[in-house]
Amino acid sequence: MKKIYLLLFFTAVNMYAQIPNRDFETGLGYGGENVASWGQPFSFAVSINPETGETIQDEITFGEQTLGMFCSAVPDPHSGEKAMLIRNGFNITTNTVLSAHVSLFNSEMSDFPSGWNVGIPVAADIDIQFLSFWYKFAPVGNDAAQATLELFNTEGESIGTAKIRILEPASTYTYATAPMVLSGIGGDPAFLRIDFALETEDTAAVFGSTLTIDDLAVNPSQLQTENFAQTGFLVWPTLASSEINILTNGNGLQAQNFKIANIEGKIVAEKQLQINSERSQKIDISALANGFYILSNDDGFTAKFIKK
Repeated sequence: MKKIYLLLFFTAVNMYAQIPNRDFETGLGYGGENVASWGQPFSFAVSINPETGETIQDEITFGEQTLGMFCSAVPDPHSGEKAMLIRNGFNITTNTVLSAHVSLFNSEMSDFPSGWNVGIPVAADIDIQFLSFWYKFAPVGNDAAQATLELFNTEGESIGTAKIRILEPASTYTYATAPMVLSGIGGDPAFLRIDFALETEDTAAVFGSTLTIDDLAVNPSQLQTENFAQTGFLVWPTLASSEINILTNGNGLQAQNFKIANIEGKIVAEKQLQINSERSQKIDISALANGFYILSNDDGFTAKFIKK
């Protein structure tokens, strides 16, 4: 059982319903353009020559120096004007790779945050079900990347985790999503942590690898609402016991064939809806087993929901 002992008084911290700077549009603009609320605390080995008083430190490189260190706001977005690029460093003095491990901090000035990063406070009734984002990945060799969202209760116990591993190169923006897997430990959500790393449990960091991330979301309805105008559909609720609603924005209405697949990709239900007559239709899911499902239609629309 993973447990973190809190060093904060939650009553003194504002509760966030959304992730700060989740689209990485806010850069701090010093030492390269660092990303507000995101970073990796990193200390250089520094010593002083007692005879000359000269300061001596390891020589570190990150490649293109104008991009800052481990994470940078770059003009290469999936949407908006910026995305976040993370990369490994290299200690020339010790001939070792410095693995990028970028975290979300409850502080705008994230390069050298004070104190221990216990995460972002969240309201007890916040609906966190998924970790989702768009990415580009340029690995060197067999390098891999990993994203982790972890939710904790007021006792500092881990109550759920969503984890995404990225193994294949992606030169264009690719969508990644993973459901929250509950640990079985109860309690109301109190705070969450989000981490991106260019290293996994069974791979080592390689200098030169980069991961570009944009449009991060932890609430599927938030992400679906943003894409409503583009896809034409919205599924609600995403956590349901008996039925789900399919809403349409009214553009190009016609009969639509919807399929429901389980997490293994097997089609478990199918229904044709005449959505040209009404803006909202229901699908009965009461016969489905509890679990994670993907709803799709023939036009390429997909949405995720959980049957409880």
